[in-house]
Amino acid sequence: MVKIVEMDENITLKAQLEEDVGSVILLNKFTVKSDDVDQFLKVFCSYY
Repeated sequence: MVKIVEMDENITLKAQLEEDVGSVILLNKFTVKSDDVDQFLKVFCSYY
């Protein structure tokens, strides 16, 4: 399940995207249980 989590406590992502300042860099934060790290990396790295 996808859950949007604000990573900047000072400004929301929506507010940042509304600014007309040029390029935008988006980060994905993944929370993975210790037991699942190897499987996650195998699947994630197969896309890149």
